[in-house]
Amino acid sequence: MTIIRQPKLGGPNGPPLSTKTAGMTDVLALRKLTKAEALANLGSGIDLSQTNQQSLAARWGWSKQQVSRVLKDWEKTGAISRDGLLVQVTGPGQSQAGAVSSRKPEVSRVSAPVAASDGGQVAHRVNAGLLVALGVGLGLVGLAMNLQFGASQGVTPLGRTTFMTIGVIADLIEVFGVGMLVSFWRVRSKAGVVTMGAIWLLALVVTLTASAGFMSSQLGDTAAARSKLITDSQRVTSRIAELDANKAALALVVTPTPQEIQAASDAVASARSDRDKECVKVGDNCRQRIADLNAREIEQGQVLTRKAKADALAEIDRELRSLHAKQDGSSVIANADPTATFIRSIVRRVSLDHVGLSDREIRYLRVMSLGSLPSIGGILFGLGVTLWSEISRRGRQEVR
Repeated sequence: MTIIRQPKLGGPNGPPLSTKTAGMTDVLALRKLTKAEALANLGSGIDLSQTNQQSLAARWGWSKQQVSRVLKDWEKTGAISRDGLLVQVTGPGQSQAGAVSSRKPEVSRVSAPVAASDGGQVAHRVNAGLLVALGVGLGLVGLAMNLQFGASQGVTPLGRTTFMTIGVIADLIEVFGVGMLVSFWRVRSKAGVVTMGAIWLLALVVTLTASAGFMSSQLGDTAAARSKLITDSQRVTSRIAELDANKAALALVVTPTPQEIQAASDAVASARSDRDKECVKVGDNCRQRIADLNAREIEQGQVLTRKAKADALAEIDRELRSLHAKQDGSSVIANADPTATFIRSIVRRVSLDHVGLSDREIRYLRVMSLGSLPSIGGILFGLGVTLWSEISRRGRQEVR
């Protein structure tokens, strides 16, 4: 039987330190590596978002706690530098890494992250740009809402300016605060993260309050205006019906001509003159002239009554034309708040008539949903900036 001696693991002519060294994949160490060997295994650097500390512990034969402790020691001594999750070998440790690597060429170096295709990078950048654009757009909407709400709160010009300034500052903090939080988190500043988070939450409360106040006043004013339009329309309709009834009552009146009116007036004047002549002395002729005068006055009264009714009918026609023109020029509004009616109907259908929302609950729901929408702009902006910087960082890492 022939015995073949195995060279020492990790030696100049020995087998590799791990069972797989072609890339930065999770492997198991054949033995526990020294610190110099572990530093050499890092190569030029490593991305902890691709290979976590648990994978390093398995590769080096260490515990996860030891990996974390040694990485911190290397960072303090300048052997490595850290930028977020990116670890680079620098300083004195680099020479150690080169020395160990020259003795153990089998130890694999950290491979660069898999490069995304150009199309994928373009798509990621487009998505990041869209997020930033949407965040800025919602932020501008929120800024306009805060300005209008602030202007409506102040009584004096100074008061209005103060409220508007507070709204602008709060909205800017709410939009750009998320990106600042990400920056503090990347540099591992706990105090910065906590402080900026508290400031951002305070700004969020201010913007939500202003947005809710603006939405509440706008929705309330719109509903009141629509309700007034409905009331006015009902009054016009009722008045038209009343005038139509009056017109129907006057429809059989024959309008007297001017000649007919003048003839009645002349007849009364002539009868009065005859009476005056015959009634110097009361007798049968006098009484006849008085009777003729009374008959002529009655006939004149009838003619004048017909004229008054004809004038009233003409006035009714003029008012009807005006009301119909007003009715045709106005919008047909059957419901002061159709959105609330629709929401109430949907909720009842979905809940099988077990849940019913009141007008106040629907108003609260709409105010909070519409008022909080601009506040999402800061989150979208922060996500877009984070995605863009991550794409840029991976691109630089790929070039190195």
